[in-house]
Amino acid sequence: MLGFAHKVAVDSAAIDESDYASLREHGFSEEDIWDIGAITAFFALSNRMANLIGMRPNDDSIRWVGPANQLLVRNGV
Repeated sequence: MLGFAHKVAVDSAAIDESDYASLREHGFSEEDIWDIGAITAFFALSNRMANLIGMRPNDDSIRWVGPANQLLVRNGV
């Protein structure tokens, strides 16, 4: 499932029937496969758009992630 999600995010043109077959063999339904693809594609799009405009997390989000990650966020990592 993670391999498929990665492929959706970085190389969606390479997805073929074997990708779907592998997911089905592991018990994923057609609806599950759609959900995996749709959620992955949405996150890929929204993260790229946020990076495009230089959007940073709001202060509440920074407080929520804890001190170690706050430092990373403040330094643009």
